[in-house]
Amino acid sequence: MSNALRTAHEMSRPEALKAFLERRGFLFSDDGPPRLQWNDLRRAGLAGEALNLYRRLGGVHDVPPVHPGAWNIACGDLVIEVDEERHFNRYRGFTLQSSIYEKLQFPASVYQEFCFRYEPQCLAAANTGPWWSTPSSEFGYGAGDPPGTLGAKGPPRWRQRAFNDWIKDMSSLLTRVAVCRIGVWDTLEVNGMKQDVGSLLRLLGTPAGRPIEQMWGDALLELIQNRASH
Repeated sequence: MSNALRTAHEMSRPEALKAFLERRGFLFSDDGPPRLQWNDLRRAGLAGEALNLYRRLGGVHDVPPVHPGAWNIACGDLVIEVDEERHFNRYRGFTLQSSIYEKLQFPASVYQEFCFRYEPQCLAAANTGPWWSTPSSEFGYGAGDPPGTLGAKGPPRWRQRAFNDWIKDMSSLLTRVAVCRIGVWDTLEVNGMKQDVGSLLRLLGTPAGRPIEQMWGDALLELIQNRASH
């Protein structure tokens, strides 16, 4: 089904956020800024850090495969990544220990806590099929444990995603791109009431979400502005 034929009820959380931002006057680009490649890291002196993280994640090659996916939302030199349940696990928590995060306007310690606390939700969301392992993730990280089993090998796809998230974060240092990450476990507060971002985005993706948007929209925009690292 094409995006043009999708209804509000079928919006993903990134799509719901993009629709909200469009109503707030944001302009978007189709492809977004270029994504980092291995030579970009090498020229910036980050090859050693990248290789160390890759190897400790179980990487099996001398040079890490660097193929970060498309940006969720691209607004000129600002890109926004919506981190859903699959992004919060022990492997992503490990990459967030990189000292590079001291140079970024990003609450790495908060995300690390999310990775520790919400790994069961990650497992529930990504315990089989391509969420657990893919040919490209096995190529880069070797074979994993059986689906749903967090043993010594773990899921190759989780490891790959964690490394690629780190690569995307480095764009804030090496390019003119400002990277904003918001997680489904982030919490907004308005007039003493709290709302997690994941649930809010689900609500914004429905026709009934407009009154909710009026209440929580400014707080969501403030979160995005605070997270835009550059």
